[in-house]
Amino acid sequence: MCLEGTGFLLLAQGGVKLDCMAAMWVRDPLGGKGAWEGEVGLMRRAAKRVLKKVIGETSPSAAPATRPPLVRPASPPPPDMANIECGAQELKERLDAGESVCILDVREPHETAGGVIEGAVVIPLGQLDVRWGELSDADEVVCYCALGARSLQAAGFLRSKGLDNATSMDGGVVAWQNTGGTLVQPG
Repeated sequence: MCLEGTGFLLLAQGGVKLDCMAAMWVRDPLGGKGAWEGEVGLMRRAAKRVLKKVIGETSPSAAPATRPPLVRPASPPPPDMANIECGAQELKERLDAGESVCILDVREPHETAGGVIEGAVVIPLGQLDVRWGELSDADEVVCYCALGARSLQAAGFLRSKGLDNATSMDGGVVAWQNTGGTLVQPG
């Protein structure tokens, strides 16, 4: 290996000579010590890569990393969300006409203490996953809450369980009262 000049020689396995022109010794013009141009470690890594390429070796780190394809477990299809909401006025008219509709109040007990729609089944949303079977015989289930967000979740959940007739009353108990609907104390 040359310390001065244009490069150095490496002797690979089998007597193959390689001329690596990347390292050069640079003299200090003021007469001090010289320095390697570049980092010695960088040169060693580059020389190893060249040798391996010439010899035909490949290292695991040089091979591109491949990952197995991500396989997601099959999930059930989402419930049909078409026509999942009904208006408070529509529900009031249907009930006034005597239609048989199961009404589900999914509010918490401190909310239902102020009153529920007459005839409503009270199952708080947090309990619906274990009590939904109580509604399985209903022809139609209309869910409601205070404003409509939780009842929409409840209707989607019930549809995912096969109760395709579950809907959510848009606007909740507030919309119900705005249409002239009344509340009764839960029994």
